[in-house]
Formats: sequence, C-alpha cells, structure tokens
Amino acid sequence: MAFLDLCMSVTTVLCCRMTPLQKASIIELVHVGLKERSKQGGGAPVTAAVGDGGNDVSMLLQANVGIGIYGKEGREAVRAADYAIPQFQHLRRLLLVHGQWSYHRISMTMVMFYHKCVTFVTTQIALNFYSGISANSWFTSFHYTLYNLTFTALTNLLFGIFEKHLTDKQLLQHPRLYRLTIQHANLRAWYVILWVLDGVWQGLVIFYSVYFFLAGNEDYASAIFLTLDASPRNQFDFTLCGCACLVYVIISVNIRAMLHTRDFNVAVAIGLVITAVGNLILLMILQLFVKPWDGEFYSYIKLAQSPTFWLALPVTLLMAGLPGLIWRIYSDHWWKEQMQRASKNRVAPCVGIDHLIDTT
Repeated sequence: MAFLDLCMSVTTVLCCRMTPLQKASIIELVHVGLKERSKQGGGAPVTAAVGDGGNDVSMLLQANVGIGIYGKEGREAVRAADYAIPQFQHLRRLLLVHGQWSYHRISMTMVMFYHKCVTFVTTQIALNFYSGISANSWFTSFHYTLYNLTFTALTNLLFGIFEKHLTDKQLLQHPRLYRLTIQHANLRAWYVILWVLDGVWQGLVIFYSVYFFLAGNEDYASAIFLTLDASPRNQFDFTLCGCACLVYVIISVNIRAMLHTRDFNVAVAIGLVITAVGNLILLMILQLFVKPWDGEFYSYIKLAQSPTFWLALPVTLLMAGLPGLIWRIYSDHWWKEQMQRASKNRVAPCVGIDHLIDTT
C-alpha cells in the first residue's frame, strides 16, 4: 500500500512502459485501496480510465467508467469503453459539461420522483385519519396505475433528457463546479429529505383544501358544490372529492417539476401542453368506462361545472407550491454564489479530478 499512499499524496502520477494487466492492476489498486479507507469515512471511490488502443482494454474494463478514444491502433478501446470520444481534447467537455448535465438530470429526476409519489400518498394517508382508518380510498386502481405512467411521467422524463441547470459555457469557464458532482450534492440525505417534506406539505395542503373547501368540513361528508343547475346546492358523493384531489395533485406536481426546470425549451413546452391536454382527455375517457350509478360517472364534467372547484384551484396551487418557489429563488442565488467563488479561485481544467494516474 506504500505505492497507493504515494499516489494519493500527489496530484499526478506517471507510470511508463506498463503491460495491459499492469494498467488494470493500477486501477484495481486505487479502487480497492480507497474503498477500504472509505469505510472509515468518506464516499466510495469512482475510477475512470481513458485509452485509445487494444492494450488499454483491460484497464477500461477494470475502471468504473471507461472512456475510449478513436485511435490509429483500431477500435478495440472504443468497443470496450462506456463512452467514446474522437479526440483527447473532447475529454474536458465530456467530464465538465456532459458529466455535470447527466448527473444533475439523473439525480434531480430521482428526487422529483420521490416528491411526486410522497405527494400522492400523503393525501391518502391524511384521508385515513378522517375515515376511521377504514382504508377507504379516494382513488381507483386506474388512478394508481396511471399516476406514474401518464399523469406525471412526461414532465419528469423531459427534465431528465433536456435539463441544463447551467450552460456549457458556464461549466467550461468554472471547472471547479465539477466538484459538486463528485460530492453527490443532489443526493445528500438532507437534500432528499427536503424534497420529501415538500411532498408531504403539498399532499397535506391539497387534502385540506379539498376537505374544507369542497367536502364541507365533515367526517365522511359528501362534497357540497355550488353548481350551475336549477338547484343552488347539490350533494355529490365521496368519490367526487377524490377526483378533485387527483386533479389538484396532478397539476401541482407537474408545476413543481416545471418550477425546477431552468432550461425551458421548445421540447419542454410541447411536453407540458401534451401533459395538460392528454391528461384532460384521459380523465374524460376514464369517467365513461364506469357504470352509470357509479360515483365516477361524468365526475370530471361535474367538477368542471363547479365554481368552488375553480376558485379553490389557484389558492391550493399557490399554497402547495410556495415552498418550491422559495427554494427555487434560493437555489438561483446559491448557483450564482458558486460561480462567483469559482471565478475568484480560477484553477486548472481538471480541478474536479482528485488524482490523475497516467499509465503509458
């Protein structure tokens, strides 16, 4: 382990005239050695290898991330690698730009998925406290199935594909920001917990909005809506409250995803329109595939005729989205501070890489 201690005490190590197996052994030494030390504190190491020839295949396969370069020696390295680049100069953009974007997209898609599921489940948990823990559900099996499949899928999917929290120019000018990726900034426990708590908040706000504004504030109460027909007030059933709650949840979590989107491009805008129109059509179709005496029969048409439903909608969305709006404002300020710090401490382009070992 003396060689490993020497490698970790410097920034760059050059190992010359090595065989393919020796190159792979260096990767294994660093990975296994640092993994043992990480048990005492710190995260597990992540190794990356870059090669352009057949003698680099073993090293590329041994590393966590293998990057192959199209070279004169053939394409063996490219075929064995996880990523392929045409020239070595593109490595900087691959790590600092696409690496940052990829990490941010995947990590934020994960926490937003937790958030929307917690929001949906919280409304049902809150309902149990007002239904005698009777396991009555506001939602049907179709709602549970389609919630992640269609109702809220497209906004998160587009975020995971197109989101750019910073431009490529900013990331290249401030390579120090790459350290945030190494430190798993978006997957820290406290950050994930904040998103979960935000989901709980949204779920509770939506539930109590439906409970007080639409359900008449009574246990097991039928929803009392002010309708536009001859009767000024009309009693609707328990299921209709669930339909209103579902609509509020779908709109709220999709707005939350859009609120966190910084690169609002054409694809995201089209996806938002498709989500809104598609969900509306889908809900209208679902209400027709039930029996006429079922509570869901024409339920969303009844909701559309209720002024109370529409008046409660903006109030509910504003209250539910307030923490997310505050967090977005703080997040923008935080990113500006990070770029200012990176500008004051201009360093080499490979600042995000803790240690570099060159095996030739």
